[in-house]
Amino acid sequence: MRVKNLMNFILVAGLLAGVFAALVPTASAQQQQSLVITVTPNDSKVKPLQGGLTYTAKAVLTYDQSAQAGVIGVPVSFTPGAKPNWASVLVSPNNAIFTLGAGGTPGAQGTSSIDLTITVTATSDAPAFQPETVTINAATNPGPPGKSISGTGQFQIQADYFSILDVQVAEPVKVERPQVPVVFPVKITNLGNANTKVTWSVHDSSPGLVVPVPPALIVQSKQAGGTTNTADVTVTVQTPYHNGYLNEVGTVNYDLKSAYAIDPTVKGDSAQVSLLITTRGFYVPGPELGLLLGAFVVVAALVRKARSG
Repeated sequence: MRVKNLMNFILVAGLLAGVFAALVPTASAQQQQSLVITVTPNDSKVKPLQGGLTYTAKAVLTYDQSAQAGVIGVPVSFTPGAKPNWASVLVSPNNAIFTLGAGGTPGAQGTSSIDLTITVTATSDAPAFQPETVTINAATNPGPPGKSISGTGQFQIQADYFSILDVQVAEPVKVERPQVPVVFPVKITNLGNANTKVTWSVHDSSPGLVVPVPPALIVQSKQAGGTTNTADVTVTVQTPYHNGYLNEVGTVNYDLKSAYAIDPTVKGDSAQVSLLITTRGFYVPGPELGLLLGAFVVVAALVRKARSG
């Protein structure tokens, strides 16, 4: 009799366990819940000091329908995670609600999604064309089955190239005598975010001035890791030749154009340099003229001596 009762107890317990297992989500079923953010790639570059660049994204919540039975919505928050220090990231909406379907059979999964807009802006500290990773974090408020569900999404950003040239001439106005080289030290500062090639051209100049074109040069960028972002250039202009006294004002205007040093087709900023030279005084012959006159005097003396002999 006792054996029969024991067998009945075991049978009933097994039936109850089966029913309980059919009604209560298993741990493995609950572990299948997930929250994933997928960001649509954007090949455009973030332009520093300008408007933001927009990315679209979708957050998808996968949940156990039976575990969420009776719950019509789950609040969720979105926040920026890891990002470069030169970038600002805004997620919209930053708070939302996943709408859930009706409860189903244990272990059955449902999905709910929310569309997101992510806006990235860049400061002047952003180095050009260097890829960086941005992370977006998401977390639901605790609810059935009593714990929060979290997830992340990542995407790549790059800052676009920009160039700002600061050109300084210590003494842009000088006075010199005729046919003399006049030296103008020029300092160029690259405030842009990449190493920059600077080329010179003469926009216009006054007649009589001899105006050479300085060679192109590369100016480093501190955002790109350069030890300096300045370069010194010497511009030499020669005053006009003139017999007798001269008092004449002349000007030289240079155009400076910049481009990305690695790819000069990517254009940057431009700048101008204006120089003013007053040529004043008498032309003073150089030593070569004195030698020529001395030789002439010697030759003339020899000729006279030959004639007198």
